[in-house]
Parts: sequence; structure tokens; C-alpha cells
Amino acid sequence: MYVSSPAQKIWGGFRVHEIRSGAPDELWAHVEAKAGVGRVEYDAYYSGSSVAHALHVSQVWQHDAPVALGVVREALPEFRPPQSWRYAKGRELTWLEEFKCEAQSRGRARLSGTLMP
Repeated sequence: MYVSSPAQKIWGGFRVHEIRSGAPDELWAHVEAKAGVGRVEYDAYYSGSSVAHALHVSQVWQHDAPVALGVVREALPEFRPPQSWRYAKGRELTWLEEFKCEAQSRGRARLSGTLMP
């Protein structure tokens, strides 16, 4: 998870366990308990849309010592922070997995379960 300005740091990460798609009303029944928004906000966001998407994330972790964008770019010069979300692949994925393991080995990462049923 990248935190944008003013922090500009990698704070943690998660795995995408599942992607659900469906009509907004149908999807709401599956996500309302852990969506992080109320029904009014959800309906406003999907107003006029016939399809809604939800990410079921798992293996959520947070590093207690987030790393600055400049440090990430020293290791991964091609790294560009996402504007919303994107999958990490190749060298980025390897680097992030090493970052997570380093945090866990030093006891500097907090793990949690899933964010959506």
C-alpha cells in the first residue's frame, strides 16, 4: 500500500484473494459488513452503473517503518506509484515480498486477516 503526498511511502500490502463483480444491489449484499462505506455513499459511487466490483483482500500487513518513495526508487528505478491500485509483478513483487519478510523478521510488521467476506 502506497501512501501518497505528503507521506509518499510504502506502508504495507495485501493479496487480492478474490474479485467479485455484479449488479450494485446484488454485490452490496456480499460486501456491506466490511465495505468501509455506508449504503448512501456506496449507492452514490455506483449511481448509473450496471456493474460493481469488489476486491476481497487477504494477508494484509503493515510495516512499522514505512519506506520512502526515494528509497523504493533506488531499488526499483522504474517504480511509479499507482493512482488507485494495481498488481505488483516481477521485480516489484519480489522487492515487496522481501520488504514484508524483513519487517516480519524484525517484528516490525502487523498482520491482520481479511478486509472483506
